[in-house]
Amino acid sequence: MSRQKPGETAIKRTCCAAAKTAGLLGLLALVVLAACCTEKAEVPADFAQAIRVARHLTSPRHLRRSGYMATRRSRRPSEVVAYLFSDMGIAEWPPRQDASGGEREDARAIGIPLLPNDIILVAGAPDRKLRKQLVLRWNDGGNAFIAEGYSAGDGLPLFHETWIMAKIE
Repeated sequence: MSRQKPGETAIKRTCCAAAKTAGLLGLLALVVLAACCTEKAEVPADFAQAIRVARHLTSPRHLRRSGYMATRRSRRPSEVVAYLFSDMGIAEWPPRQDASGGEREDARAIGIPLLPNDIILVAGAPDRKLRKQLVLRWNDGGNAFIAEGYSAGDGLPLFHETWIMAKIE
């Protein structure tokens, strides 16, 4: 049985605590470095315009003025997306950028973004038959909408963007 010198136990405890702290600081530094160096996917301009449309369609301003308030009750993101892609919801979509001058100007005058000509809005999952599309998904548990841009229906998303559903009253 070996005898410890006085204070040796305290030194061991101090060294162990310092090693643990250094390990945690190193781990924290790696996390910060990874977060800083990870680039957010660049969103092409036409997809950015499609996201503006999706955000407009899911906004309280639009939903309060639409038929959504009269037909839906739960106020969940999945219900909003179902409404937006129903016949009644689609009838309320803004015009495309290549629409007649009057439609375009009316939409712009009241601050409604125009749908890009070459991007299709799709609910839930990408359509393999379509090329450029913005897929609008939902996360009811997180009370959020998720938009993913695809250049081909069977490929991986080019980007995704998430936003929280605002309260609708």
